[in-house]
Amino acid sequence: CIPTNIHKTKELLFQYAGPLRNEKGLTKLAQYLNNEATHTSTLTRENIEAANMLTIAKLVTSFALERKESR
Repeated sequence: CIPTNIHKTKELLFQYAGPLRNEKGLTKLAQYLNNEATHTSTLTRENIEAANMLTIAKLVTSFALERKESR
């Protein structure tokens, strides 16, 4: 799975999961990330990097939501 808009994904990740974060923003980001993925059968370096970025973004968001003291 790769994000359909990598630049928007980066911006939202910084905005909602950056140093200043809250539960509302993280929840909004999680919903966006879950809806953002698209499947591709073309294995290019760019697609692999984008897929990895989406995976990391989902993990960061998920763990930040679980960790109440970081907000």
